[in-house]
Amino acid sequence: DIEGRLFSVIEESYTDIDPSEIDKANRSSRSKGAVGPQAVTPRAVLQYIKDSDNHNLEILDFGAGKDAKHTYSLRDAGLDVTAHDFYSNINDDHHDPNALNREYDIVFASNVLNVQGSENMFRRTIKDILTVMKDDGVFIANFPGSPRYYFENAQAAKRVLEDYFDVVVIYGTDTSATSSPVWAMTKLSS
Repeated sequence: DIEGRLFSVIEESYTDIDPSEIDKANRSSRSKGAVGPQAVTPRAVLQYIKDSDNHNLEILDFGAGKDAKHTYSLRDAGLDVTAHDFYSNINDDHHDPNALNREYDIVFASNVLNVQGSENMFRRTIKDILTVMKDDGVFIANFPGSPRYYFENAQAAKRVLEDYFDVVVIYGTDTSATSSPVWAMTKLSS
C-alpha cells in the first residue's frame, strides 16, 4: 500500500550515516568519461530490455549523479526513466523528489555500490532499492574497480548483496580482487 511505503521512505532517513560518507559519495558523481550510452551499466539495462522484449518498463536510475547523464541517454532511447539522487547531488531540473515513492520494473545503479563509505551505508542503500523494486523487478548494478570506498573487492560486496538478492553476474566476473562485475539481482523469495 502506498501510504505504508511513503511512511517507510520518510522513516528511513540517512541520519544514521556519517555525513562525511554522504559527502564523499556525492563528490564521486561524474558527468564526463564513461557516462551515458557508452557506460557498462546502462548498456546492461538496454540488453536486459532487449532480452525480455518488453519496452514498457518503468526504470529508476538510482544514484543518477548530479547531471543524470544515464537517465537522459536512456530516455533518448525511448525508455521511461526516473532519476534519483540524494543530498547535495539533487538538482530539481533532473531528479524526481518523489522517485522513492513508486515501484519500478528495473532499478539500476551505476557507480553507486562502490562509493558507499561503510557497510551500514551500503545496506541502507540496498534497503532503499528493495523498497522501490516491484516484486518481479530486477536490480542491475556494477562494482567498478575504482574508486572503492568500503568494500575492497566485489566478492565482499556480493556477500552482503546475497542477504537480499539472488545475484547473477551478467558482465565480467566477480571472482578476483580486481574484478569489476555487473550484476543482475532479483529479490530473494520470502
